[in-house]
Amino acid sequence: MIGVGIRASTSNLLPPACDEFLFYENLEGVDLGPTPEPEEETPEGERSIEDLDRLITTTIAGLQRSSGDVVLASSLKRALLRKDPTFNEADWGFRAFGELLRHLQDRKVVTLSEGPARGDPVVDLATNPEEVEAFQLLTSVVKELERKGGPPVLSGLKNQLRKRDPEFSEKRFGYGGFLQFCKAAQTRGLVELTWDDAANDYLVKSAT
Repeated sequence: MIGVGIRASTSNLLPPACDEFLFYENLEGVDLGPTPEPEEETPEGERSIEDLDRLITTTIAGLQRSSGDVVLASSLKRALLRKDPTFNEADWGFRAFGELLRHLQDRKVVTLSEGPARGDPVVDLATNPEEVEAFQLLTSVVKELERKGGPPVLSGLKNQLRKRDPEFSEKRFGYGGFLQFCKAAQTRGLVELTWDDAANDYLVKSAT
């Protein structure tokens, strides 16, 4: 079901009930005339490009985890609309979804490669220097804790990272949780995760 409404007068309950929701303001050729200036700006109208980065990266990462296959631009757009039926690239100033993706590629947030159909590229997460630093932080903290008392358990480890870097969050890089971040580090050969029945938790060991 596709819903249509005016942003200022649409109930917050309506868009989530639709498969896709379009605001009249975003429809080409529609002129609603002058609208009164709001008395004060609402946070909803202040979405930043960093918000877009997080939305795209978390959605791509979720699709990769759930399907284990390549993510096509068309699949990504459908997933974004499932998350937020009001999603529209025009809200960030883009004329088309492909233009948005090319912008993110230029900013090294994603990479685009040729897909099976023309105009539907494969979208992947770009290598993020900040993510590399986050993995280095993880391995450094794990090694330090190992020297003090053996391999640390997973629970509580994130707090140890935040003692070093209060801004640390795996969600910045598209991971749904800290365990998934650590599994990604294991895939890269940086740490080893071993289940410990006595601790009822994973032990995190340095791989080198």
